[in-house]
This record gives sequence, C-alpha cells and structure tokens, in this order.
Amino acid sequence: GVLQRRGFLQKFRQEPAVAEPGKTTTAASAKTPTSWQTFRSLLSFLPFLLVMAVKVAFHNSNAATAASLGGAPAAAHTALFSVAMLCFTLGDVGSSLSQAFLPPFARTKVTNKVDENGEKTHKKKTIFDIEAARPTIAQLLKCTLSISTTVVVLSTLLIGIFGGQITSDPLVLMEMRRILPLVVATLMVHGSAVTLEGLLVARNDFRALTICYGILATAIAAFQVATRAFNWGLMGVWSCYVWFSLSRSFVFAAIGGLLQPRRWWKQLTGKFGNTSNGELEKESLEAI
Repeated sequence: GVLQRRGFLQKFRQEPAVAEPGKTTTAASAKTPTSWQTFRSLLSFLPFLLVMAVKVAFHNSNAATAASLGGAPAAAHTALFSVAMLCFTLGDVGSSLSQAFLPPFARTKVTNKVDENGEKTHKKKTIFDIEAARPTIAQLLKCTLSISTTVVVLSTLLIGIFGGQITSDPLVLMEMRRILPLVVATLMVHGSAVTLEGLLVARNDFRALTICYGILATAIAAFQVATRAFNWGLMGVWSCYVWFSLSRSFVFAAIGGLLQPRRWWKQLTGKFGNTSNGELEKESLEAI
C-alpha cells in the first residue's frame, strides 16, 4: 500500500485487466497489483542500484587508497579528482544521448505459451536492431569524442598551466603534473564508456550490466590491494581509473554487438580481393 501511494506501482494500476471467458474481473483486481508484481517491480531497481553502488565504491576506494599515501600524493589526488569530476559530469552526457536516440531501434517480442495447467503465460524479449542503429551510434560516438576532446583540453589547462592557482605547494603541483597523462587518458575513454553503457540500457540488457559491474567490483578491490601492496602510489590509483574506463568501453562495445571481427575480416579481404581483380583485369587489357 505504501509503494502504491508513493507511485512505484503506478504502472500496474494503469494496466487494464483482461477477463478470460467464463470469468469476471473486479475493479479491485484490475487496480491492485499482486505480491509477485510488487516483488518484480522492486527487483527492476536492483541493476541500477548495483551500478551506482559499484561506481560510488570505485571512487571512494581510490580516494581511500590515495589518502593512505599521505603528504603531497594525497593532496594532489584531491585536486586532480576535483578537476576530473567536473570533466566526468560533461562526459556523462553520452549516456543520456544514447538513452534518448537508441530506444526506437528496440522492439519487444511477446511469446505466448500455455503451461501444464492450461494457463497462458507471456514472455517478453527485447530485440535490438544493431545494424539499423549503427549510423546513429556512430554519430553519438562522434559527439562523445568532441566532448572528450573538450574536457581533455580543459583538464590540461587547469592542471598543466593554471595548476598554480589550485595549489601553491610545489611538491603537490609537481605530483599533479606527473599524473596528468593518466587523467587525460581517463577522460579520453570515459565518454565512450558511458555512451556504450547507455547502449546497453537502451537494449534493456540489464542482466549484462549487472554481471559486468559485479565482476568490475571484484577487480577494483583487487586493484586497490595491489596498489597498496606493491607501493604503486598515486600512479596506481589513476591507472585504475584508466583501466576502469577502458575495460568498460571494450566490454560494452562487445556486448552491444559493435565488435564483429568476422565482418571486419570479410570487408577487408573483399576490398583486397576487388583490388587484386581490378589489377588483373588491367594487366590483361594491357597485354591485349
């Protein structure tokens, strides 16, 4: 009842109940969701909660590792993270763009089955037309690239040139500029990672997102332990940022269906084959 009043189960109240032959449907049964519907509604929030929890834990664990270094590295990470978060916010637009322009390429396939008791069950599956969506995805990635280029220039100016306005400590400033290449590498890949994450959201592939972030959570913990155990310092902290963005970009592109090596190989061999045939025809004509 509380969930209904808060609006979480509003979608169930709006769905009209369909009466089967020989059965009557009351107004209460048409509006009140069952316990199973309530449970499924709550479960639908779990992938989003897991993704957000892993991202928050990722930033917090890196901050804790940097704080354990003390001195100039800890202070440098605070300044670097402040600049990076400003740039991350701009790069996160890619996910919103994907969720705005890619859902039209997804359609829902409904399969009707009859179980042993003679009751009808409906199974829904989302089918995404990746081939039709490729031009749109390419445009989104181009837009993301322009945003990534902008934030790279911005971070380079703020840290590399105007870093003295952030801190007057020469040791902290030197540490910031030493880590700047890793910050730039992170920002270059971050935009594509969140854009391709939006692709999975548009495909309703929440199971893949849940599995990926579950594995990432374990890998992040291992990375933090290794950074402390092998004394990688602030370089290890920001290497984790680079790896986190780069691995997500590659994995999400693969799951989304964008990486097709066989197709690339056919296009490559076909192009070379056409070139070879053209050269042979030209040589035969010259011989004649």
